[in-house]
Amino acid sequence: MSYIALYRKWRPTVFDDLVGQESIAKILTRQVVSQRIAHAYLFSGGRGTGKTTTAKILSRAVNCLNPQKGNPCNECEICTGILSGNIMDVVEIDAASNNSVDDVRAIRDEVFYTPSVSKYRVYIIDEVHMLSTGAFNALLKILEEPPKHVVFILATTEPHKLPATILSRCQRFEFRQISREDMSGRLKIIVKDSGANIEEEALELITRIADGALRDAISILDQCIDGDSIITKQKVIEVIGIPTEEMLLDISEAISEKDLLACINIVNGLLSEGKGLSQFISSLVRLFRDILVYQSTQSTGGIYLTAGDILELRDISQKFNQTQLIGIIRSLSELESNLKWASMPRVMVEVEMVKLCSGQVQADASLLEERIAKIESTITGFNPTRIQKQSKCVEPGSTPIGEDKSNKIKPGIRDINTGIRDEIESWDKIVAQLKNSGKMVLYANLIGTKAARLDDKTIGIIFSKSSAEFGKTVISKAENLTVLKDAVKKVTGEDMNIKCMADDNNARIIKEDKGVRSNGADKVAEIAQKLDIPMKIIDE
Repeated sequence: MSYIALYRKWRPTVFDDLVGQESIAKILTRQVVSQRIAHAYLFSGGRGTGKTTTAKILSRAVNCLNPQKGNPCNECEICTGILSGNIMDVVEIDAASNNSVDDVRAIRDEVFYTPSVSKYRVYIIDEVHMLSTGAFNALLKILEEPPKHVVFILATTEPHKLPATILSRCQRFEFRQISREDMSGRLKIIVKDSGANIEEEALELITRIADGALRDAISILDQCIDGDSIITKQKVIEVIGIPTEEMLLDISEAISEKDLLACINIVNGLLSEGKGLSQFISSLVRLFRDILVYQSTQSTGGIYLTAGDILELRDISQKFNQTQLIGIIRSLSELESNLKWASMPRVMVEVEMVKLCSGQVQADASLLEERIAKIESTITGFNPTRIQKQSKCVEPGSTPIGEDKSNKIKPGIRDINTGIRDEIESWDKIVAQLKNSGKMVLYANLIGTKAARLDDKTIGIIFSKSSAEFGKTVISKAENLTVLKDAVKKVTGEDMNIKCMADDNNARIIKEDKGVRSNGADKVAEIAQKLDIPMKIIDE
């Protein structure tokens, strides 16, 4: 007889054998006993949590000739026929490869035929979220008025992709992640039955890597059982190809000390041992998550590390603050998703190490606070509280007490002599935003430029003499100005108009602008006088 994989050999055959889904098993057995069978079920949850297994058990339980307290007997001709695949009344469909409207129409044409030997015709549709829009519409018509002898069991890992009209017509059961304790108990039974032994640390590592998926845990165990009498932690690490916890702790300490050479050497050692970079980054994300959890809660509950490494985790947690940890986790998570499409993953990982060791990685929260502060300082215009603090007894045209005569232009107040409020500090970020968005033509023509506010709604881009002619021509195109305005809004949060000008034209622009500004200054002075607010406008 050919070898049967452990996850298939140990697949539960009755509701009572389900691991970690006791509440779902109890509800379904009660329905079978009372003969209150719904026409459609939706089983949703993570991979390896028992959705398809439960669907198969339910398909036998509703048709069993001799049910045992809601469980299928697995001995009658119906149960054995379904288990062997000889009874065609139970149909299992993989929606990942059979997702067209024609596939569902074929089901629609069949459902009205009565079952051949069993009580119910059961359709198990796995990965149902993969169905096309037309297929969902065809399935909906069946679910609206199904024949009494038909039961649909839909299984999916992404229920949010299902139309609300489908969800509302199903009894929904959410399969939770299986706890480490439940997985550990089942694995011990399997190991004992296989005639092997396993170290506690190895068992703990397998349940941690499986991350709530019992099928994954059993598959890992299956790889580790190869005739050795004892399964060690080192054996699990070698089989799976994950970095050791010592290696992860070493690189986290190197990052805290900004030791780039040590980080590069660890990555090189990882590659020389044949370990995957994606698995390494994933493990590193989990480690920094552990550090953040421990630092925030001072508790080891929910920590992925084994007990032997928690002491070292406590020391490392003192070398990072919360903002740094959040930034590192976000940056590593982004790298993990990008590695799937990278042509040179090693280079990307090494660049990430440079970023982490140089302190360039910042949390999004701190960046947002900085951006808000800049926007507030930009749109304020002037600070009335600063003016109100001055004595009302000061005569117009005199110098208020405590005023710094050398600083004639206050922050946030327009410089009437130049017509330019201030240089935009975030201009480099705006240009970088164009680069990140793939707008390389715009990015290349804006390198070396400066930008300043001409008024509340206009930004002036100042080109150098050498690049003014060509750069202004490119940027001034309507479609390019639209893209640039979007980039400005994304960084600053403001809708601004764009004006291109050469560096040698500044004097002319300032001169022309001065006359316009003087009129505006007179109006401001008039309003200030009416409100009894002392103000001095200096014009040289």
